[in-house]
Amino acid sequence: MRRLLNDLRIPVENFLMGRHEAVEAFASATGGDAEILKSAALTGKKKHVEFRGAKMAKTFLVRQTDKYCPVCLAEDGSPFA
Repeated sequence: MRRLLNDLRIPVENFLMGRHEAVEAFASATGGDAEILKSAALTGKKKHVEFRGAKMAKTFLVRQTDKYCPVCLAEDGSPFA
């Protein structure tokens, strides 16, 4: 996803935080419906995030995650084999 956003010259952080200009740029580039995408996005505010009108503390979200390539995991096979 990061590579796609970078190719479209859409700042990744802006897209992930639901900034309207980033979501609209993505919708325009992909032929998607900006309103549907906005309704499914978290929107970052200064002190909180919002999802469909509900406010949440930013600390509620986990910013760091482990990322694994699903193809690599499948090629490696089961760790219990």
